[in-house]
Amino acid sequence: MLHGVNPARSENGATPAVPENDMLLDSLKAQHRQLEKIVGVLNQDFARGDAAAISKDMQAFKTLLMGHLELEDTKLYPELRKAGAGNAQMLSTVDRFSTSMTKIGESLRAFLAKVEAKGFDVKDIGAEWKGVALALTARVTAEEGSLYGLFEKHCAGK
Repeated sequence: MLHGVNPARSENGATPAVPENDMLLDSLKAQHRQLEKIVGVLNQDFARGDAAAISKDMQAFKTLLMGHLELEDTKLYPELRKAGAGNAQMLSTVDRFSTSMTKIGESLRAFLAKVEAKGFDVKDIGAEWKGVALALTARVTAEEGSLYGLFEKHCAGK
């Protein structure tokens, strides 16, 4: 199912191929749901003060997040820039999101390095984690509310 709608079937009953860009957006949204889920798990880990669980779950978070960022960098932004050629407003929006995510990514990598260091103090990084979780949640909302709308309008179905 694509965007909650069953794809049309051809006369011979075969399901037509889903354009790659449609699958990309679905994949990115699914990754957002997975990131939101692991953020919830990590929030529980921090609430319990469970350093072992934080380390384990943070590794899963890191793996998922880095894969998501790579997909955005190699597929989403290039497609949006290509579609926005000649549209200064669209390119400005895409560049703003890309630059913002680069900064967020750098902050996340620095935070993850602290967690990966042996002997981190849960209380010391707990407050920082709350900021990370809030920033990530805000970013997901912004992407899905603005950036993905541009993608659907200019890139989907191709």
